[in-house]
Amino acid sequence: MRNEKIYYIIRIIAGAYVIYLAYSILRDVAAGKTGEHTTLLAIGGAVFVAAGAAFIFWGLKGLKKAMGSSGQEPSETEPAAEEEIPEETEEIPEETEESLELDGELQDSEEEKEEDKDQDQE
Repeated sequence: MRNEKIYYIIRIIAGAYVIYLAYSILRDVAAGKTGEHTTLLAIGGAVFVAAGAAFIFWGLKGLKKAMGSSGQEPSETEPAAEEEIPEETEEIPEETEESLELDGELQDSEEEKEEDKDQDQE
């Protein structure tokens, strides 16, 4: 799943750029640098302002929605699932013969190490 926040942020940035382009066009129209196409460029500048504002508006609206939905706790979006708490039992699992043998071997090896230390000290 793609990150929707990034999508809306890019839309806001694009809207700001389109408004900047509209400002540049309208500035040139007001300065008289456009020649014969003044009316056409003025209409185009106005359309750019409207489009840029729409991009920013929908981007902010979507970003607010995306931020709100990601910030909610699961209990608000979905009914909370009841957690099953395991019951404590008094039963002790039976140890297998292998585990008892291994424990015995480990105990023997520890006892042997102690005996070796005692012999080294003598």
